[in-house]
Amino acid sequence: MTRAAIYTRISRADNGDRSGVERHADLCRQLCDLRGYEVTDVYEDNDTSATSAKRPAFARLVRDLPRQKFDIVVAYEQSRLARDQEDWPAFRRRYVQAGLDSIEFVHGGTVSLASAQGGLTSGIVGVTNAYEREVIQQRILDKKQELAAEGKYSGGGTRPFGYEPDGVTVRDTEAVLIREAARRILEGESLYGIAKDWQERGIPTVTGATWSTMSIKRTLTRPRIAGRRQHRGSEAWEDTFEAAWPAILDRETWERVGAVLFDDARRQPPPSREYPLHRVLRCSECGHWLSAMPRSLGGGKSSRNYGCRKGLGDGRCGHVFVTAGAVEARVAEVLLPVADSSGLRDLIDEQEGDVRERAAELVVANAQDEKKLTELDDMFGDGTLPKDAYLRQANRLRERVRQRAAELQTLRGTSALSRLGGDVTGSWESMSADDKRLVAQALLMAVDVTPASRRGSNLFDPKRLRFVWRWDALLKIADDVE
Repeated sequence: MTRAAIYTRISRADNGDRSGVERHADLCRQLCDLRGYEVTDVYEDNDTSATSAKRPAFARLVRDLPRQKFDIVVAYEQSRLARDQEDWPAFRRRYVQAGLDSIEFVHGGTVSLASAQGGLTSGIVGVTNAYEREVIQQRILDKKQELAAEGKYSGGGTRPFGYEPDGVTVRDTEAVLIREAARRILEGESLYGIAKDWQERGIPTVTGATWSTMSIKRTLTRPRIAGRRQHRGSEAWEDTFEAAWPAILDRETWERVGAVLFDDARRQPPPSREYPLHRVLRCSECGHWLSAMPRSLGGGKSSRNYGCRKGLGDGRCGHVFVTAGAVEARVAEVLLPVADSSGLRDLIDEQEGDVRERAAELVVANAQDEKKLTELDDMFGDGTLPKDAYLRQANRLRERVRQRAAELQTLRGTSALSRLGGDVTGSWESMSADDKRLVAQALLMAVDVTPASRRGSNLFDPKRLRFVWRWDALLKIADDVE
């Protein structure tokens, strides 16, 4: 008895619906009964394009051709196997090389692939199928272009974050999160800090996954949330259309967020993500910020430490080293009562609006200058800008960036204190390293750390810390609450 293998494929199946492939498989079985074939296996690709590289059942069928598991393949029609002018000849060649001859189609009858006539017939069908595929693709593209020009939602796939499944109605609970994230970015917070915060708060993506830095960046930079209809991947405002759905971010905010997030200079070194006092602790000997200095303990374990890392070529002394847990606990002990004091809250409430606006201005301005610095580097590198002109312009830009960064240290932390709602102590343990750093920078110029009293000793002594408050009033508050 002739052994038959059935192959079925459906390009699009809603929510994994199997009725299409099962109907085709049933028709193939009826054909096998009519011919007297014994069905030995069914290869099924559901919700998969004929040209998709991910057709596991088809790949398995091709691998099984030379293994003599069957004598003939039965399919609904030739286009189920291949709709490409290159794929079909490749399949036919491997079919014949495996010693197989005829192939059966519910629509198309019996075709001898080993004969010249069969090759010609199937080749003509393959060309016709390829033509139909291109016509269908063009119709889809034309329809998408039409929908884009009208600003309509094309549908399909998962719903966009911030909107209901209809793609038009704003989901308020998510829109609030998008606006919050945009504000935090403009205040200088990192994507990593926001992603970590959302993970800890149990906020899921539309697919139920956890947020990553890239998924938040994609959400905040897509034209859709600014009320623009995107087409063919372009994210430039002038290449988009006015959408039928309302914007979650206004154009100015969206463009400012994009300017910040696409600035390569704002990438945060991974070690600082676990060190909330990065750029807060300072070496009392040489005045440089302490670096993250994890040390291996063996067995895959390590300890967290801060230290003055000698050998960077910038005058660091290398005399200060302190364990992270101990110094972070002491700083929190001193800092938190001040952060939650009523006098400080009143001052922050008065300044909240102005602080946010000023912080956003500084962040965007720095992003623009950093972009100019990158352009200058490229011009100098390819020889189109003389060295003296490069140094003059680059130094001016770097000084502007440095001055804004110094001002931002205060403003960012003030915004973070305002956002945390007056209970910094209660939120401290669950806060991201970013937020802890921002709070510390709002209140402190630095915490100077002196070397250990005995060389080589890593025992922590609170007396090694000297708090440098931003205002005299904070020193008074610290004395009152201690």
